[in-house]
Amino acid sequence: MEEYSIPYEPLRYLGILLVILGLLLILTPYIVELILKTGKGRIHPLIYYPIYRGDGFTLGISPVVFIVLILLYILFATGKFTPFR
Repeated sequence: MEEYSIPYEPLRYLGILLVILGLLLILTPYIVELILKTGKGRIHPLIYYPIYRGDGFTLGISPVVFIVLILLYILFATGKFTPFR
């Protein structure tokens, strides 16, 4: 039988990038809350925008991060940026 080799290096870098991105997305609201308070404990809506507030649970997005991710997706999809060569 012929053995196929799968290039694991790009997948390893992608995994590391996704773990770092996940940690940043989890920690960003806490870091921003400590650094950039806009009076009365509120955070600027461009950094963190709450979508849903429940019993001790808040779901929100960061418009700045969202825009950066869309731009990165467009660069990857058009082939203008290929970091795994």
